[in-house]
Amino acid sequence: DCVSGSSNGRARRRDTCGEEIYASTRREPLGKGYLRGEKLPEATSDPDFRFGKPSVLGMPVKECISPRGVEPESEEARALYRKTHMSTEGGEMLTRNYEWPAQVDCPTFRFGNETPKDSNNQGLGVKSALSCDTGAEALTVPATIIGPNGAAFHREVISDKLGRPRSLNQATQRGLPDHHVFGLPTSKDATPHGELVRGSYLAEDQLPDRDLGRCLVKGRRNHLTREPMGVPSVRTDRVPPPREKRSVASFINWGDDASANSLLSPGRFNSLGVEDVDFRRLRTAAELQNIFQGAGHTLPAEALEAAALACGTSDLAGGGAVASVEAVMHMCADWSAARAAAPVVPTW
Repeated sequence: DCVSGSSNGRARRRDTCGEEIYASTRREPLGKGYLRGEKLPEATSDPDFRFGKPSVLGMPVKECISPRGVEPESEEARALYRKTHMSTEGGEMLTRNYEWPAQVDCPTFRFGNETPKDSNNQGLGVKSALSCDTGAEALTVPATIIGPNGAAFHREVISDKLGRPRSLNQATQRGLPDHHVFGLPTSKDATPHGELVRGSYLAEDQLPDRDLGRCLVKGRRNHLTREPMGVPSVRTDRVPPPREKRSVASFINWGDDASANSLLSPGRFNSLGVEDVDFRRLRTAAELQNIFQGAGHTLPAEALEAAALACGTSDLAGGGAVASVEAVMHMCADWSAARAAAPVVPTW
């Protein structure tokens, strides 16, 4: 627009030049980060530069919490933490290190003003306590103080009187008769209560709104499809990743989260990262052989064939999933029991 000379382009260019005088425009350029005027060291310009200390790989958590070969903190460092963070050891009393005067060390020291004592033994202290409501002279009453009547009237209105109701500060000089009643009179309508409860709406008025669950604006209407629109809360539309590869910060619900039963009654091998569903998962013949060899057992070929038939598969040479570990374990137990009971090798 600026090249073509249109009025809109010139006006936009003039507004842009006018906005450049503001600090917010200079510190927040379009398409760039916020410029705070910080001057970082030259080492930060290296693409491989990272802040902080590098992590030590392979270091257990126990060594991080309770490292060995580290000197304990000095008393000066602990005192600094007590002052800045109120951090104390277990059972340690919090002391604020107040510098008290020397008089505080006296066992009879008390805070506050000292009570005056009648040291002349003439009873003046008791006399002043008993005659605190008298006048300047003995056996007299205090002098009357004349003040504004507004305060007396206010106290007369807001205070409670014995045997009389309290004034609500409402004017009564309206000239109203004694039988006057405030408010509107009750209307005498012939409509019964049943009609008020049931209502008198037409059948069209009782139907749901036309825009309930759909948009009526032309050009924005959703076409009805067999599949539901949007993303489900439980992501059954996607294949869930392995549990050991999921991020701790991930909030996606794959529908296979641990239930309360698994938390109260965990599996036998959960501490090793093996769940009960892993025993029921179909595996190939090579995987089954490796699992049983790692456990120190030899998997008979007859038990593997019987487990494959029980799981509905018989393609042992195809390389696909043929049976589960649980099915093979049951078949091995039956095969061993049958072999011990019969003198010949059992067959299925």
